[in-house]
Amino acid sequence: MPANPVYRPGDVSIIVPIIDTESTFTECVRLWLKCEPREIIIVTVPRNKDRVLELLGSLQEETGKIITLIAPLANKRQQLSMGIKAARGEIIALVDDDVYWSVDTVVPYLLAPFENEKVGAVAGIQRFVSCIRPRILIIDLNLVLRFHLIVKTHESLQPGKLLPFTICIK
Repeated sequence: MPANPVYRPGDVSIIVPIIDTESTFTECVRLWLKCEPREIIIVTVPRNKDRVLELLGSLQEETGKIITLIAPLANKRQQLSMGIKAARGEIIALVDDDVYWSVDTVVPYLLAPFENEKVGAVAGIQRFVSCIRPRILIIDLNLVLRFHLIVKTHESLQPGKLLPFTICIK
């Protein structure tokens, strides 16, 4: 870990596209908030708005860091696009609504690779976690991206080091 990091958790906007979510979503939000992000942008659809607001409860008012947007269609691409456009952070984390961050040091470790200016994207490790809840949960941080950087796998990466995605952000 760098002694004086260029990016800090407060530089991160977490974007969460939601269609249908379970009651465990509230706990996920609490864990994300422990990491001290700049903001959490939740993008849902009209039919799920009331459910999402119910699950957020007082968290939204208590922290002032949660923004809820309503996309017209249940389309993950459109929801992500809406969230990215609304983001104010320099780093964007695209996170699923069932992602549990087990420790509050997740974000600093994901930001550390950005100390190298040649790094434009970082993906977290996925693993299964057994917990008290009645099902197995997947830990999944899909992507952390610099807001101003365009990542093109065919131009910027060395052979054999391909990312499983190509994302362009203006």
